[in-house]
Amino acid sequence: MDKKDMRICIIGGGPAGLSAGMYLEQKGYENYTILERLDRVGGKCWSPYYNGKRYEMGAIMGVPSYYAVHDVEEFCGITHDGPKLNRNYKDKNGKIIEPFEPKKNILKIPRLLK
Repeated sequence: MDKKDMRICIIGGGPAGLSAGMYLEQKGYENYTILERLDRVGGKCWSPYYNGKRYEMGAIMGVPSYYAVHDVEEFCGITHDGPKLNRNYKDKNGKIIEPFEPKKNILKIPRLLK
């Protein structure tokens, strides 16, 4: 893909589609189109406006590890002032655990066996 004027079509205006467009533009590609079936972009990261307030429907905007959304926000000069979210995994006693540590036996994590 060294022809910067080739036509490119991206299907979907969610975080992945918007990120793809952003990365293409950063690499110098300008002849791309993002097709979205809805009348808005954002996918599950879209926050509707109702009665003077924005409501986060995806609840993933604040998760620090959701880099695709944060990259697009930074590229577009957008910030959000919602609460910072953190993902914790807890055992049945409420103790925070890290189920993906290499020393953990993956066969003992029931939700991964579904």
